[in-house]
Amino acid sequence: MTCNGCRFITEAEPKEDPGMQEKIDRLIKEGVSVVHVGACRIMKDQHECCRITQICQLLEDRGIQVIRGTHRE
Repeated sequence: MTCNGCRFITEAEPKEDPGMQEKIDRLIKEGVSVVHVGACRIMKDQHECCRITQICQLLEDRGIQVIRGTHRE
């Protein structure tokens, strides 16, 4: 799944985006308990994208564990 959190895809902040809520609801419905967030979360300045941070918080608030990074990082 891609985050679809980029501002050029949707102007809405992740917590206000009905599509994002729908994705998280679906993850829960499917029994997903852990999500790995990949390398695309790191911006050129080496900081985590603020929208990815918000999405991770939404996932954690719903009881899904977030692991930041992959084997490529």
